[in-house]
Amino acid sequence: MFPSNTNLAPYLESLSQNQWVQLPISIDFALKLKYAAQRRFTTKQFRDSTIFDIKLSSQYRRDKICWIDPSDVNLDEAEAEILKNLDVLKENLRLFFRAPIQTFESHYAIYEPQDFYAKHKDITTQNNKRLLSFVIYLNESWNPSDGGELIAYHDQQILFQTNPLIGKMLLFNSDLEHEVTTCYSTRYSLTGWYRKL
Repeated sequence: MFPSNTNLAPYLESLSQNQWVQLPISIDFALKLKYAAQRRFTTKQFRDSTIFDIKLSSQYRRDKICWIDPSDVNLDEAEAEILKNLDVLKENLRLFFRAPIQTFESHYAIYEPQDFYAKHKDITTQNNKRLLSFVIYLNESWNPSDGGELIAYHDQQILFQTNPLIGKMLLFNSDLEHEVTTCYSTRYSLTGWYRKL
């Protein structure tokens, strides 16, 4: 997943100090994930996004998701590899932060033109087990005019703002407010959370 010889320690230290960090992802590996997502999309495995199985108002969120189930016997090779790598990263995070990070969950997200996700937090009263959120971008090219930026806020100020270009993974505190701006091109990502049980 990460380029060879990537030392995670400086990234985890930056996460500790700044509440977020951007890590490098192998582009070849990210492309394999994109192709796996596209295959799932063409075979109609995606569904409209929900929260706690409740369909959301299109004024709040418009994207489609497909969960990656570790027990799925038909996982793509790249999907099996990403789950293995995310588990290794989980252990690094748990040891570095001495935090009760016990598991993770992940899904593909596809934003088609005019899709967006309004300001929100990944940790809520109903779902307060999430500790760290992550996004792996799968888009080979992306221009400012394509929209779809992830913007995170702290104390009403922009903490970071990034376009969804392939080759990077964002890791940030789940209690940060963030949004995905309106997309004008189809946007692929793999999104997930490290969490307590």
